[in-house]
Amino acid sequence: MPWDHAVRPNDGFDHWHQVTCRSYSMTECRRIDNRHFRARVSMHSFGAFSLSEISSRTPSAELTVTRGPDEIRKGPRDDFMLWLALGGETALMQDGRSVRLRAGDLVLHDQARPFTLVFGATSHAAMVTIPRALLTTRIPGAEALVTRPIVSKTPMGALAGTLMKQLLRMDEDAASLFAQRLAGSALDIWATALEVEVSGTEETISSSKPRLTDVQRYMRSRLEDGEFGLTEIAAAQ
Repeated sequence: MPWDHAVRPNDGFDHWHQVTCRSYSMTECRRIDNRHFRARVSMHSFGAFSLSEISSRTPSAELTVTRGPDEIRKGPRDDFMLWLALGGETALMQDGRSVRLRAGDLVLHDQARPFTLVFGATSHAAMVTIPRALLTTRIPGAEALVTRPIVSKTPMGALAGTLMKQLLRMDEDAASLFAQRLAGSALDIWATALEVEVSGTEETISSSKPRLTDVQRYMRSRLEDGEFGLTEIAAAQ
């Protein structure tokens, strides 16, 4: 399925608000004058999840997006969102915790609970929307991992972020041909990164997840390989 360029730089704040604060989920954001607003949003369905690339430039103010109890009642959503910071400033607040992402860092948030996202004067990020069941079958306690960053300096963090960037750059024909297979492998990798880097419960969870254990073992054996990527993982697993 081709990329949907849902918001282009000259579309203005109102169009951006409709796409991001209504299509993704019901949220609210204070209006910004179009003279001080540029944004781009591209979306693509990829197997079991959707992948987005989002950037904005607002030199006069931050973009603060909130989803509270009223918005959750008006527009229920049962997804997780996994963010990868690509540049600029992006911050997330949920469950009484806050994190400010550096380029290459990842963080999870839960659409079913209140949260606040803050995009700085410039912001550039990728985001994967994951149906709850797909993540909780891999990580039963996924809800406890929100707002706990996976930093880019760790081997698993670097791998998880690199794979998301590879999907952003993947040719549309190749992505469509291998979407289901690659999507499953990508979710296994992101779940592994969350388990190992955030929860620290690799042995407990892996003991009841033979397939995930195999993926983890293979990934660890290839971390020093410069040619190692999502296609190789999907083929091997």
